[in-house]
Amino acid sequence: MNRRVLITGLALAVFGLASWWWLGQQREAPADAERPRRPDAFFRQLDALRHDESGRPVMRVLAAHAEHYPDDSWIYLREVKARSEQADARPWRLSADAGRLSDDGARLDAQGNVLLVRENDGGAPLTLAAEQLSVDSEAKLATSESVVVISQGPSRIRGRGLRASLADDHIRLENEVEAWFEK
Repeated sequence: MNRRVLITGLALAVFGLASWWWLGQQREAPADAERPRRPDAFFRQLDALRHDESGRPVMRVLAAHAEHYPDDSWIYLREVKARSEQADARPWRLSADAGRLSDDGARLDAQGNVLLVRENDGGAPLTLAAEQLSVDSEAKLATSESVVVISQGPSRIRGRGLRASLADDHIRLENEVEAWFEK
């Protein structure tokens, strides 16, 4: 009987020590927010081409480096270049320091030294410069909340907030608009 009590007591003591050690390890483990994010995929020299529902190319996105995370619906990009691929619309091209592309390729959010250039038949190209610009290839729309400078030749328009149709030449600056026109 004494032996049975002694073995039970030792078993309970070992179980208690193991539980105490395990709980201590759990307190020391970093929370999910503190754990570094690790991509589930990364790409060098990414070349992504988005097509519409009929199979025609819409937008091509190139990046020197890209990363995707398992808990995120965006692909994060560095050294971004993009261009329209639609044969029935005026071509545009974009460059930026960084950005993110939605998993379905429909939306591109560009950041840092963003330039969107639209060629003009027989004239100077139209250039939009901003720190942040989003392109929605399905809606054929470019938007920004940051300061945007639109230039064509020596003329410039500056404003905060932008809504520009990529299907036609309709551009709207939202606030704090200033313009400089030269011949």
